[in-house]
Amino acid sequence: MDAPRVGDVVRVDYRGTEGSEPNKLRWSIVVDAGSVRNLQTLLVVPCSSRDARRTQPTAVHVPAGAGGIPEDSVALWHLLFPASLTRLESGVAGNVGDHLLRQIRLVLADLLGIDAEVFLGDTSS
Repeated sequence: MDAPRVGDVVRVDYRGTEGSEPNKLRWSIVVDAGSVRNLQTLLVVPCSSRDARRTQPTAVHVPAGAGGIPEDSVALWHLLFPASLTRLESGVAGNVGDHLLRQIRLVLADLLGIDAEVFLGDTSS
């Protein structure tokens, strides 16, 4: 299996988590893969199709088909999760693409209180 990259969609087995953490198999978007070689860990955001029309500030709409996700979903940023590669059910399903990844990163920058232009490397303004 090729190592997942930022923006890739993978199925993560969250079973065995606690409290309000996801506790089932979920599509997830990789937001950091820089530590894969050393720690065998990805930073991922789980997606939910059950709440696909959720409008809270920590949810980003992911349309059906994006990155191989079969149903309209939302990426749930408040559930940012470090996932061991052993939690991956299979290989990469696809990639969400630059436009959607940019939307997702804007939400993350806002949540973390980081200047979006600096975070995204946007020097056009």
